Amino acid sequence: MNVAVSSAAAPSCSLTTALRDNCARIVDVQAEVLAALQGRPPTSSPHTTSPEPPTFIHRLFNLEGYPELVDHCFYRQARDWHDMRDRSPVMPMTGLLELLARAAQASRTDQRVTGLRDVWAKRWMNLSSPLQVAIKLHPSAGGAISTEIGELAQGTVELARDLDPAVKYEPFELRARRPSPVDAAQLYADRWMFHGPRYQSVAAIEALGDDGIEGQIKRAPQRPRSR
Repeated sequence: MNVAVSSAAAPSCSLTTALRDNCARIVDVQAEVLAALQGRPPTSSPHTTSPEPPTFIHRLFNLEGYPELVDHCFYRQARDWHDMRDRSPVMPMTGLLELLARAAQASRTDQRVTGLRDVWAKRWMNLSSPLQVAIKLHPSAGGAISTEIGELAQGTVELARDLDPAVKYEPFELRARRPSPVDAAQLYADRWMFHGPRYQSVAAIEALGDDGIEGQIKRAPQRPRSR
């Protein structure tokens, strides 16, 4: 997997970002014109672009780097089907969240990710073919980092040197608790969920309720990731 970091301009920017920047510039120009008419020096606007330029991490994503995505395909084909374009392997949204968080933390190695907000998943990351993506990092208010993964997803990553105390788990009872009509094996075998073996994390479905599901989740094996 190829990774490169630069502060050069990205090959393209999102329409939303461009519109926001244009609107901010219009406000700045109006303030400058008003100051000139009133014979006073222009004051700085809260919309003025930060002098710190954004940073771009250029990454190449492919199935060699994420082989488990073969088990996260939209379309079902023969087990060893040769053309992945007929299967559409895509990155789960949780994977995109991980990419946002890892990219932001890589720029501040002395801090830890404490939260994500304003997340917008716009398009699937389809790795039927290798995909070159520019990840944009820009400092935001309160020490957070606004992060964009090309035209695919964006969000604001919050970081801090220390984590807040963990929230205490409070047991609860399902309302109108009853047996599940399918077990965990049927969940995948009968295609209630499309996930292949490496994404089959539901170990048991113990009960259903009007306000939730009770079951067991197994943790998938972890492996090192490139930043």
